[in-house]
Amino acid sequence: MQNQLIRIKVSKNLKGLRNAFTVCIASLMLIVAAQIVSAQEVYRILLPDPIPSVYLGIASGINNYSGLIGIAIEAPISPPISLFGQAGIGTWGTKIGGGFRYYQNPDLYGSAWSIGYASASGLTDFEVEMEVENPKRNEMVLLDLEKVSTLNLDYSYNIRIGTKSKISLHLGYAYPLNKGDNYKLKTSGVQLSTTSKQSLKLIQPGGLLVGLALMLGI
Repeated sequence: MQNQLIRIKVSKNLKGLRNAFTVCIASLMLIVAAQIVSAQEVYRILLPDPIPSVYLGIASGINNYSGLIGIAIEAPISPPISLFGQAGIGTWGTKIGGGFRYYQNPDLYGSAWSIGYASASGLTDFEVEMEVENPKRNEMVLLDLEKVSTLNLDYSYNIRIGTKSKISLHLGYAYPLNKGDNYKLKTSGVQLSTTSKQSLKLIQPGGLLVGLALMLGI
């Protein structure tokens, strides 16, 4: 009888130990699971958002790639390097260009430096009122604006908007690759004044580059 009581007591103690061990294991698993979830959440917060496969947007500026207004596209090829292109309308006809951009940060935000090529189509039979000589007066004249190309170098700062989009501010210089006036006066019997020549030189591509672009990540 005493041996039976001892066996019952030992059995109860073992059962109690098993229950306690089960509770400890379950608690440990819950703690580990909570730590994993917490670590994953911190990992998700610390990691940058995925880089969009392409940016699409609108661009504007002076002596930039799109002209006064146009469309823009940019695609990461090997971050922090991307390939970009723009097309639009400027003071010297339609304009198209593109090049490579190197970012200081691999997420394609912040500071970046670009090199590229741009080409303005020019205009045929462009009629405009300009100042002429002998005698000095304003008169409608007919011009052919010839194609002009530039080599562009610029710095940009890219401000993140939301998780995928950005605003890009550009400042640089467009080096004209065409020498001379790059236009032909087709109106006979007149001569452009110095002021008119300077005006045409001013609107011809080349010189200080200023640009602004709104890019939406896709």
